[in-house]
Amino acid sequence: GLGEPHLVIGHNWFCTSELMSLLMRGVACGNVGAYSIDGTYQDFSVPTKIGLLSMGEYEGTPMADPFKTPALPVWILHSGSHFTTIFDERGAKA
Repeated sequence: GLGEPHLVIGHNWFCTSELMSLLMRGVACGNVGAYSIDGTYQDFSVPTKIGLLSMGEYEGTPMADPFKTPALPVWILHSGSHFTTIFDERGAKA
């Protein structure tokens, strides 16, 4: 419907950060950064089981801390145009 976020975009059906947020947190909110649009710190009260790292961090937009330190040693990497997955086979954090 109108006003709902797009979950895939473009003729190549690129996945959006809204879709990743929906899959990871159950909420289709595309802002997964540490700060909201008005510059206030975002409190992500729901911990994530897997993490999300983005080139945005390198470019000056910090990711929310829960995405950097997930319960399981698995991260989705976002490079702007695609996503991939990495994991640490040494196991979950203590």
